[in-house]
Amino acid sequence: FYAYMLSRWYPKRELWCKAWRSSWSFHTNNYVESWHNQLKSFYLGRSRCCRVDRIVYTLVELVEIDYRQYALQVKYGFKHMSLSAHEKQRK
Repeated sequence: FYAYMLSRWYPKRELWCKAWRSSWSFHTNNYVESWHNQLKSFYLGRSRCCRVDRIVYTLVELVEIDYRQYALQVKYGFKHMSLSAHEKQRK
């Protein structure tokens, strides 16, 4: 187990260990959980059982388009990028 951890996970420690992520603005998976909730609520209709092909189709055809549209709106000043509480404090 030690050899496995040392070879696989120790080189990537800044990705999973809070002690090595001092420059990051978040230390939890709250962003991932929030996005997962949006995916389930808005795009998948709270369906409890989705086939993989439906999820891939939704990600490629709907989510990506919405993401790109939002990014362009932020880029050209039509919308403001929402900041986390930590990012607001740093400003």
